[in-house]
Amino acid sequence: MRRATNKFVFAALALTVTMPAAVPARGHLPFPGFIQSRAVANYQALMRGTKRIEDLNAIELREVREIQRQIHEARIDPRTSREQCIAEQTEARGGNLSDLAARIVDLACSQR
Repeated sequence: MRRATNKFVFAALALTVTMPAAVPARGHLPFPGFIQSRAVANYQALMRGTKRIEDLNAIELREVREIQRQIHEARIDPRTSREQCIAEQTEARGGNLSDLAARIVDLACSQR
């Protein structure tokens, strides 16, 4: 059970790297009292384990749920564009690359 939780936390932390894409634009508030910076900070603290759900008040909990909803809605890919390129190129070449083919793919994706 602990191992599965750690995997979830790691995946969620990876998502926070790309969080700005999931956060609403300035001027658009999902609900009254929503503070974007606090929501992101609380979400990250929960994912790192430095805060617990019980530490949040009702508004903060609602903000964190909104961030989670936005992440799910955006279906953010935590990989960089370079990592995505390498995965696509590897799959296009059959998935099992020789050392030379891996270097070619790395070179082809190096500018992303």
